[in-house]
Amino acid sequence: MRKMCLLLLYLYVGSVAAAQSTNEYVESRETRPWVYWWWMGSAVDTDNLTRHLQLYQQAGFGGVHIIPIYGVRGEESRFIPFLSERWLAMLSHTVKEAGRLGLGVDMTVGTGWPYGGPWIQPQDAAKAWSVKRCASLQETKQSGERIIAVDSTGSAGYFVLLEKPTGMRVKRAAPGGEGWVIDYLSSRAVVNYLARFDSALSGYAGPMPRAFYHDSFEAAGCNGTDDFLAEFNNRRGYDFSRWLHAFYGAAEQETVGRVLCDFRETVSDLLLENFTRPWVQWSHGYKTVTRNQAHGSPGNLLDLYSAADIPETEVFGSSLLPIPGLRIDSTVFPQSGKPDLLVNKFASSAGHVAGKRLIASETCTWLAEHFKVSLSQVKPEVDRLFVAGINHIFFHGMTYSPADADYPGWIFYASTQFDPFNPFWRDLPELNRYISRCQAFLQQGQADPDVLLYFPLHDIWSSKSGQDGQLRLQVHNPDSWLYGTEFYNTAAWLQEQGYQFDYLSDRLLQTVVYSKGRLQTKGCQARMLVVPPCRYMPEKTMEKLCALIKTGATVVFCKHLPEDVPGLGRLEQRRAELKKSKEQIMRMGAKTDLAATLVEKSIQAEALAGKGLSYMRRVTGNQRIYFIANLSDHAVAEWIQPAAGSAAMTLYNPLTGFSGPASMDAQKKVFLSLKPGQSCILLTQTEKKPGPSPAPLRETDATFEIAGPWQVRFLDGEPRVQADSITVYALSSWTGWPLRNVKAFSGEVRYQTRFCKPDRAAAAWRLKLGAVCESARVFLNGKMIAACWSLPFECEIEDAALKTGENQLTIDVVNLAANRIADMDRRGVQWKKFYDINIVNTKYKPFNASTWPPMPSGLMGPVQLTALENIAD
Repeated sequence: MRKMCLLLLYLYVGSVAAAQSTNEYVESRETRPWVYWWWMGSAVDTDNLTRHLQLYQQAGFGGVHIIPIYGVRGEESRFIPFLSERWLAMLSHTVKEAGRLGLGVDMTVGTGWPYGGPWIQPQDAAKAWSVKRCASLQETKQSGERIIAVDSTGSAGYFVLLEKPTGMRVKRAAPGGEGWVIDYLSSRAVVNYLARFDSALSGYAGPMPRAFYHDSFEAAGCNGTDDFLAEFNNRRGYDFSRWLHAFYGAAEQETVGRVLCDFRETVSDLLLENFTRPWVQWSHGYKTVTRNQAHGSPGNLLDLYSAADIPETEVFGSSLLPIPGLRIDSTVFPQSGKPDLLVNKFASSAGHVAGKRLIASETCTWLAEHFKVSLSQVKPEVDRLFVAGINHIFFHGMTYSPADADYPGWIFYASTQFDPFNPFWRDLPELNRYISRCQAFLQQGQADPDVLLYFPLHDIWSSKSGQDGQLRLQVHNPDSWLYGTEFYNTAAWLQEQGYQFDYLSDRLLQTVVYSKGRLQTKGCQARMLVVPPCRYMPEKTMEKLCALIKTGATVVFCKHLPEDVPGLGRLEQRRAELKKSKEQIMRMGAKTDLAATLVEKSIQAEALAGKGLSYMRRVTGNQRIYFIANLSDHAVAEWIQPAAGSAAMTLYNPLTGFSGPASMDAQKKVFLSLKPGQSCILLTQTEKKPGPSPAPLRETDATFEIAGPWQVRFLDGEPRVQADSITVYALSSWTGWPLRNVKAFSGEVRYQTRFCKPDRAAAAWRLKLGAVCESARVFLNGKMIAACWSLPFECEIEDAALKTGENQLTIDVVNLAANRIADMDRRGVQWKKFYDINIVNTKYKPFNASTWPPMPSGLMGPVQLTALENIAD
């Protein structure tokens, strides 16, 4: 049979192919990326709000997220108190104008973070509980803290449960938002907090935002509340105050772990039931949805994420991907570790299992040092989030700056500057279109996991240390709670082998049913449920697993069944219930070998993973949607069999929006060719008849250098370069050229040369720009043919587009703002004029770029033209 392959995916689905634009997806405001939008001092006005929103709409954003924060020195007269009548008028104008422009608006229910404000009274402020050991009752009274309970163990002395305010105030608060952080565990405190918004909104006649937002839980030390002891007794079945010695650590280790686990589970329950759910219900009363960053909290992340309408994760710093040519700033908070896909999956798993269509991520938060982030660095981070199951990108972020603000505008201290002052704004629409195309696919259908992976949080609660019993599950420090656990090791093995999976909590497990050969959840279905090796499991969870097995579900207990129930209350009764379920499972034939059971049940791993490709798979009807990215250090060009069998496949290039039928061989394999940094969308369909395969093409050894000379002209940018044009015979960074102000220049530079079409037959040509700092627009004979802003910096040219004889090549390159900022700092320009933390570097030290060496800038090549040819039969 005739074999047709698509060795060069980007050639076919790019500009060379005369393919039609895809009609398989629909872009909308939600497919486009959104952006955090800080209102410094809430010093906004209607004219500038409209101006900003128009710019954002033109740049391809789908919406903005309003966060009022601290202000700018010298602009105090513009400050607008939070929730004042004037502030609400600005909100109304923003939502109306955004709607007119096809944009959405979200807002934080507060200023800065965490929730709190001037209306929070001491009794509703966050409280910290601790247990101290004292020799006498008199000593307990000398602490100055409120005594909640005393546990006397006789000769061991007294163990005293003490309470004090955490003393935490709202971080980065805006005018009118300063005050104590709320007690998140208290239903009264939450009601009183939201009542202030009810009062302010009672006279609000404008349209509501799309969503209300809650930032990551950073209320450190908030681990107690007024009715905690009663709640603990009711939920855990015993008096916590009689076990303070165990909470302190003065008991056998197993007892300590059991009491600690019960304390932490109670905190988790209260956070879910007293804050998250009521907040969601309150928001729905205003016909808005909710976005919640559950991470950082001392609760079960899966339950907290799934309670919101849009779960949201976040990433800090660089993922340190090994893509050749990718510039990495490894100095960004190395103590926090690099972002981890398996951590981000807590948000996406919760969303997938609970049936949430959108799963968001705070994206590129301090990806590198200020003013040093390029679009080519952003794309791989976004691709990694897509692979993690994210489909609603929020850039972090953009600061409102009035039209009269001096360069570089108003700046938020911890962000990548996605704003019009940044030179990459010229090509930002290209990145935004790429994201919109990808998300238009990734927001379709449902997740398609092979496996549901149980999250044994009780093992973690029983064993991990934490100050005063609090264990916060953070995205930035997973080594404190996740790394080294059997759960993490199992997840990593599944990922490495090429299986799709989502996490499952004890609560979410109770919603699972087995039907039609699948484990059915509200939002997805899987073929197998996997329990990683764990010691503790609640008896109700084991009972549920037993019931699922009875109905025919496949459940694998890796290596062994859980040994015991967690916690201390009603211990023997619960152990008996656990034992009963375990015995039933053993009689039915417990499965404990994960690898063997996957083979037995014919659950096929994706060969993509074995080739070094990363992917996310979704399903809609009879169609599977694959997002595939090469985030490795090597190119992939191989026949690959998707695990989802198909009769026909279609390839989409999200960089260009073009598509065409994929090449398939007789075994229904598809040939994928992806260089490091490239990505594609693959659709597999089981009922569609395959169309004709595209003509396969590949690179030849015939490569021709376009050596120049280059006529170079400095276009838009500052400071002005003298003289503004030069002829160069060898490409290099323009910062080394003998021109005045060139080392400080930030902006756009045009490179132009002429070359003769090579005297060689070719089906098409690939133009390779080599090193580009930082993005380029390519024109051939006066016509723009490509924007090259991501790795590798390449584009394709139809053979007919090259004239016989001489052709004109024009390449317009923009660099970053770093060199201009460094020059301003060396000259002592006072642009850092913000309240609170002002602006700091990635080490949280005062920002100073005066010692920075010039960042390489411009087109550095080599620029080459490579002939492409048809592959022989």
